[in-house]
Amino acid sequence: IDWPKSQVRSFALAYYQQAQQQGIWPRLREGEFIQGFDLMGLQRHIKVLGIFARLSLRDNKHGYLKDLPRVLAYTLDVLGHYPALASVHQWFYLRLMPRIEQQGWYAPHKLAQ
Repeated sequence: IDWPKSQVRSFALAYYQQAQQQGIWPRLREGEFIQGFDLMGLQRHIKVLGIFARLSLRDNKHGYLKDLPRVLAYTLDVLGHYPALASVHQWFYLRLMPRIEQQGWYAPHKLAQ
C-alpha cells in the first residue's frame, strides 16, 4: 500500500505527540523526530532490498521482486530529501539504477503524494 506522504507524516506526528506527552521520547523538535523516522525507514528499506535480492539470487525465490520498485522509490525519495545523503543518492542513481532498470522485474513506481 502506498500511503500519501502527508498521511504518513500525520501518523508519525500523532505518535510523536503521544510519546512526548507520556515522556517516552526525550524532548526533540518535530523536525528531528521526522528525520529520525525517515532515516530508520530508509535503513529498513535498504535491508529489504538486500533480503529480497538474496532470496531471488541465492534461494531462487523470485516472488518478492515485484515489490522492489516500490521499495526503491521510497529509498530514492528519502535519499533525495536529505542533503547529507546526496553522495549516496548520486551513487544509487549512477551505479545501481542503470543495472536495476535492465532487470525484467523492474518497472518505475510513483509513490503516492
